Amino acid sequence: GYCFRRKCRTLESMGVVRARRRIRMPAGERREQLLAAATSLIAERGYWALSMQDVADSCDLSLTGLLHHFPSKDALLVAVLARHDELEVRALDEELGVTQPPGLPPESPLVDWNGVDLWTACQATVERNARQPELVRLYAVLEAESLAPDHPAHGYFKERQEHALELFRHLAIFRYFKTTR
Repeated sequence: GYCFRRKCRTLESMGVVRARRRIRMPAGERREQLLAAATSLIAERGYWALSMQDVADSCDLSLTGLLHHFPSKDALLVAVLARHDELEVRALDEELGVTQPPGLPPESPLVDWNGVDLWTACQATVERNARQPELVRLYAVLEAESLAPDHPAHGYFKERQEHALELFRHLAIFRYFKTTR
């Protein structure tokens, strides 16, 4: 009979095919690896030029393996955006000394704002964004594209804006009560 493995080894030694050297990872680590790769590729090429195969290849994973974690390119994009926002919020909280237990909304009374008001939060956000102009540009482009209701991130950006406005309202009220006491 025909030996497929021998043929693959021969083709690999000739440089015709590349054997995948998959490393087993816990699901959470693999997901983080995929999100980091997708983030990098989106920043480099843009969302529309991104292919799921490129993401899988960059992690030495099959397309089927990628689809196990993210069933579609749209789901991958929304996960990339959500992960980035989560990391940015954590970093900004750390810079400002805000203590926000995981899973709690910022307007929760259990969040320790450490005296941070709307002005301070906005100033820190602008300064942070000034240090990462490529990321700001990427978000600006994606948010502009997402104005079309059929864009995969339309719902994500709409919800993100609503959340930001609620947070601004909360911080503005906090400043008002702080200054009127």
